[in-house]
Amino acid sequence: MPKWASRLTLTLVLVLALGLRFYRLDAQSLWSDEGNSARLAERSLPLITVAAAADIHPPLYYYLLHFWAQALGTSELALRALSALAGLALVALVFLIGQALFGRRVGLIAAALAAVNPFQVYYSQEARMYMLAAMLGTASTFCFVRWLKERETERGGYGWAAATALLTAAGLYTHYAYPLIPAAQTVAVLIWLWEWRDGRARTALVWAGILAAALALYLPWLPIAYRQLTTWPSARLPVTSLEAALVALHLLVLGQTLPTENHTFSLALVLWLGLSLGLFQFARRPLPVARRLFPLALVLAWLIVPLAFVLLAGLFQGPFLKFLLIASPPLCLLIGVGMMGWARLEGAPSGHRSISAPSLTPRRVVGGLAALLVLAWLTYDTATSLRNLYFDPAYARDDYRGIAADIRALQREGDGIILNAPNQWEVFTYYYRDGLPVYPVARDRPLDEAAEARELNDILARHRRLFALYWGDRESDPQRFVERWLSTHAYPAQDVWRGNVRFVIYGVPAQAQAENPTPLGMRFGPHIRLESYSLASRRLRPGDVLALTLTWATDAPLADRVKVFVHLYDAGEHILAQHDSEPGAGLQPTTTWAPGEAIRDHHGVLIPIEAAPGTYRLAIGLYRPDGSRLTLEDGADRLFLGGVTIEGEP
Repeated sequence: MPKWASRLTLTLVLVLALGLRFYRLDAQSLWSDEGNSARLAERSLPLITVAAAADIHPPLYYYLLHFWAQALGTSELALRALSALAGLALVALVFLIGQALFGRRVGLIAAALAAVNPFQVYYSQEARMYMLAAMLGTASTFCFVRWLKERETERGGYGWAAATALLTAAGLYTHYAYPLIPAAQTVAVLIWLWEWRDGRARTALVWAGILAAALALYLPWLPIAYRQLTTWPSARLPVTSLEAALVALHLLVLGQTLPTENHTFSLALVLWLGLSLGLFQFARRPLPVARRLFPLALVLAWLIVPLAFVLLAGLFQGPFLKFLLIASPPLCLLIGVGMMGWARLEGAPSGHRSISAPSLTPRRVVGGLAALLVLAWLTYDTATSLRNLYFDPAYARDDYRGIAADIRALQREGDGIILNAPNQWEVFTYYYRDGLPVYPVARDRPLDEAAEARELNDILARHRRLFALYWGDRESDPQRFVERWLSTHAYPAQDVWRGNVRFVIYGVPAQAQAENPTPLGMRFGPHIRLESYSLASRRLRPGDVLALTLTWATDAPLADRVKVFVHLYDAGEHILAQHDSEPGAGLQPTTTWAPGEAIRDHHGVLIPIEAAPGTYRLAIGLYRPDGSRLTLEDGADRLFLGGVTIEGEP
């Protein structure tokens, strides 16, 4: 390929990479960890250092983001642009490594694969340190390759060696998983030393010096890193199954924005056959053994060491799978080698002429068609994954921006906000600075339930409505104490998911307003009885929460889970507002009821702001998962509980 053609191709690849990484960069809300980045970047460098020392991430990314935000601002676009540019630099570095190890064509193919890789694009659009760590690892590997290339020619390469040490130290200050990169490079050095007999001792000594220099630069942070890594709480389960490895492979190639069910095994089969053939073709080229083994050893170690660590160290779980990002560049290189091997057009390492293409043969035609088939398949699934990333709400990040907007639209004097878990504070206050009191709860681990109950009781005494955000409470509140307490002392009126965040609105009526329970003894279906009900008030204003308490019982164990509906009807039998939930805000499903047990069930109905004054009828009922309702003894499928008057303005 002429130089002008390869330069034009590389330019187009980089433009594509830039476009994919900046496209809709600020379309989604920051999520919790990104909010932490945004708020840390606002602090001074000493305060960032103190905060990072208490966190599970070292400080370099936050330092860079601090200066970046000072120059460009703190919008979502500005904060994420740092990662987007790091992702672009990674694509260029993949080309340089591919060209140095396997030839220009492989470098271009690998760069193109990295440019559109959904896994890389996803983290290039996140204001976190993962893409910076992957880029530094790729830059370090490029300098490492250049150093060994110059060692082959006995020119020393000490400048490249120094750059490798500096980049390694920078990587260590960026992410605690970064040592996997020098570990993989050490494997490659051992292969190089095994094959190259001249200058072994000097090369080994220089490599030891590189590692020692990087470690020396990292020494001030090393005690902190050791403390955090050995004390940070996390549940770990080592995984050795083939299925887990295939899921990891799917993640590396197609990202987390494409379901694995129909893709993982076909992906593994195609890549395995393709890589095997491609690597075989590369290994049989007429080159010195070291020039065949070292490139493959480096790229394979770069891929396998992080993958094996994540699987065997018990980190094959959602929060840790992003650690595999550092293994994405070598997989792009291996796929590039494989595709060139299929077509038998692989390039040669730097310093050797590429093997010229022989005349067309049936074998060459079949290989070329196979390469095109795999390319078409990868293109389709990659495009689908990217489309999901940009447009499918199922893959959107947690929508704190939308929650804050909803609260601003609904808020009034007397409202409060609860954050469970408390580490939502940074991202929520990035979007919400509008004046309502914000209470982070469940701050202590393990949770002190008595102290938490006292705090919640104090909060309820000060507010008539509460907006609650539940996120990460499996770690901070695994028994769901806060939610259980609120469901029995307040009235949940709205419960929606915004990504992985639950947004719940509670009504907190004044106890003096509550009417006495009305006994009923009405039977729904063969076993469930509504023993009584009570309303906190039958006179409400728009924006209030109707507070209804139902007391249920059963005379036999129940096999089916049913939901309660509470409807408020206007004169035309249109539903003005409603609340649907399993009993106890989903915490007391009917399958857990014991015969004769009294089940107190709180339901809130949020009266719309636009509700017209007038009298509305209140009705309740039960329905099964298929939507069919349980009937009363007279055949009715709902029970009316009298009228509710809405009056005045909000």
